[in-house]
Amino acid sequence: MRGFRKEEEVAEALKEYHELREAEEGKADKTRGLKQGPRILQRGERDDGRTQQKTASEFGISQQAVSKALNIARAVEEFPDLRPLAKARLFA
Repeated sequence: MRGFRKEEEVAEALKEYHELREAEEGKADKTRGLKQGPRILQRGERDDGRTQQKTASEFGISQQAVSKALNIARAVEEFPDLRPLAKARLFA
């Protein structure tokens, strides 16, 4: 039986989930609150796209925790030497 997942693996899984949902729903445009993405909206329909807040709500965590996890996952992805530091930073 495998023990608890490492914190950086949780961050990577959360990033993959968030990015998958962004691809499905479109990415929220922070500057205007408009959606950027694949689905065309009908007249009068409003959809702001995938936000960190939506992901946070689905997992029962704060938006700040999602942001922190995404930043760590992206940093580890770009700089694999940071992996040992990710565990100390993710849930601090």
